[in-house]
Amino acid sequence: GAVVGIGMLVRNAFGRSYAWSGIQGTLGGAQGFSGGAYDHYRGGWFSSSRRNFRPDDGGFSQGLSEQYIAMRRSIRGMGTSLGLQPGSPLRGVTHDFDFATNDMSEEEIAQRLQEEMRAAGNSMAELILTTSAYSRTGEEALDTLARLSGSLDAANSTFDMLGRTLFDASLHGADMASQLADAFGGIEQLTTATTNYFNLFYSQEEQRAYAMEQVTRALAEFDQTVPAT
Repeated sequence: GAVVGIGMLVRNAFGRSYAWSGIQGTLGGAQGFSGGAYDHYRGGWFSSSRRNFRPDDGGFSQGLSEQYIAMRRSIRGMGTSLGLQPGSPLRGVTHDFDFATNDMSEEEIAQRLQEEMRAAGNSMAELILTTSAYSRTGEEALDTLARLSGSLDAANSTFDMLGRTLFDASLHGADMASQLADAFGGIEQLTTATTNYFNLFYSQEEQRAYAMEQVTRALAEFDQTVPAT
């Protein structure tokens, strides 16, 4: 009994015991994500706590990195469509997170990671918008940026097709475009209505000329021209 008691005393003083498992990391920077899954061990009286990170054999880190970089590229593109540039590089935005996973299913862990990803996206969107003046009730910065950018792109595409004056690439112009989309019941309804109008009331020659103009623009992005034949 004394030997067992001394053994327990030694373990309590110098050993470590398993406490929980979790995921810790940072979203941002050139890499996109750094961190991973870990097991946390609580230290004894004379030993510190320690985290042992597990080997990343399933491409977990790479998957998060690729997803974050794609989101950052998309957010930068939305800002560009609105004529906005962040005051500081988006690559400098970072988001740290750390949560336990013991009682979570795979679906719950995936959902939590998406929440962390969205939080990082909101930080970048706030950096681009610099104001909440155009946000609607219940919208986060990322929602506002996506709505304004999507409305402006859709409205200007339809105006371009009809040969009308386009909205300015600005927050004010995007807000006007968003209100126009609302009047039609949404972006999809706006696009459908104007496309139907174009097909019904523009001549075949006008429709062909517009199609050729679109092809010319698309090829020009790759420094190509429309073939002569």
